[in-house]
Amino acid sequence: MSEARKGENNPAKRPEVRKKISKALKGGKHYNWKGGITPYRKKMYFGKKYQKWRMAVFTRDNFTCQFCGLRSHIGLGKPIYLEAHHIESWAKYPKLRFKIDNGITLCRGCHNLIKEERPTTQNGGKTSPRHK
Repeated sequence: MSEARKGENNPAKRPEVRKKISKALKGGKHYNWKGGITPYRKKMYFGKKYQKWRMAVFTRDNFTCQFCGLRSHIGLGKPIYLEAHHIESWAKYPKLRFKIDNGITLCRGCHNLIKEERPTTQNGGKTSPRHK
């Protein structure tokens, strides 16, 4: 790369050029565009309403796994990744999706155990082989 394009001299780093590139690659113009097929669930998980629900569940449970009691203490050991679990299924009970009483704070390990115990209804409504 020539010296003229390194660091601050790089035209692609100027705000007006970046804006022009961004505009040129939005939506259907982007190479990775697939027709706006982002799943509803993914949109919801990244939405403000879901994030607010998740934080409310964590706060209510004092950022502690409600099964094993693990809690992340900053600077006092290994951090614990917490997940907000829907007690009643997200898919089956849409009216309960953002009810704080339908959430529980779990560490990743306990959440994985819960998910293994809950039969799935994928593949045309059939339960997974593990739960027959």
